[in-house]
Amino acid sequence: MIAERAEGKKGGGNAMAEKKRILVVDGDPNAVAEIASGLRAAGYEVATAESQEEAEQVLLSFWPNLAIIE
Repeated sequence: MIAERAEGKKGGGNAMAEKKRILVVDGDPNAVAEIASGLRAAGYEVATAESQEEAEQVLLSFWPNLAIIE
């Protein structure tokens, strides 16, 4: 949160103007869907994966600001 505030001051604009990207990785598809849904509702761009191998493939085209890994 502090980094986002600093970015907002530095750039002179809204820190959330550009959607932050989050990768959610979990072997439980229900958990992935629930977490991703909540994050999308909060305004984040979300990619999901259910395994390490799938996450590695996602990372070839999706550069997250944060990864949530179970």
